[in-house]
Amino acid sequence: MRRVVVALLSLVAIGIGAAGAADLPVKALPAPVVVPPYNWTGIYIGGTAGYAWGHSRHCDTDAFCTNGFSVDGFVGGGTLGYNWQWNNWVIGFETDFSGSAAKGDTQSVPGVFGCGPGATCHTNLDWYGTVRGRVGWAFDRVLPYVTGGYAYGRLYADLGTPPLTSASGTQSGWTVGAGLEYALPWDHWSVKVEYLYVDLDDLFYDTAHICGFLSCTAVDNHFSIARAGINYRF
Repeated sequence: MRRVVVALLSLVAIGIGAAGAADLPVKALPAPVVVPPYNWTGIYIGGTAGYAWGHSRHCDTDAFCTNGFSVDGFVGGGTLGYNWQWNNWVIGFETDFSGSAAKGDTQSVPGVFGCGPGATCHTNLDWYGTVRGRVGWAFDRVLPYVTGGYAYGRLYADLGTPPLTSASGTQSGWTVGAGLEYALPWDHWSVKVEYLYVDLDDLFYDTAHICGFLSCTAVDNHFSIARAGINYRF
């Protein structure tokens, strides 16, 4: 009989404990953290460094020309821009200015400029800049884009070593390109890689006092730029 009573009391105690536990409040699970997509809107500044390679050719007014020759070298400078993001579209503008060590030379063939023996022709790109629009499609922190607009640069050209005649000037032109930018996990910073094609107007220099002819021109002043950059967004 004693064992039966003890067993009954144990069952009653278990039942009372279970009922009390059922009345306790259940702790809610923490709400999932929702990370908003990255927003590219805002002003930014940055820097770029890369390499330029291109093509030049010197011709006189009778259409006698040197062979085309390479103009290449390192470039680097600063960038300023602004983006607006609408849904996944990112539209903005960007301006940049870079110094350049791109240069090249070639030997003209005898008589090209009516001057008898051939001479060395040089073309240098001293600096360049662009003012461009940008349009991209954002995949959160990844932004592929296309770009294009106005370009300008200071060119130098001469004939002879030492120069018999030379000229320099700031020439206008156009540029198109594309790039890929990535917003780093750290606030405000992003990195990019970019390609630009730049075409500048002709630069003329006078050879009348050497050859008795009219002016000559350094033509086909176009070049490509591959560069990497880093931006800080405000």
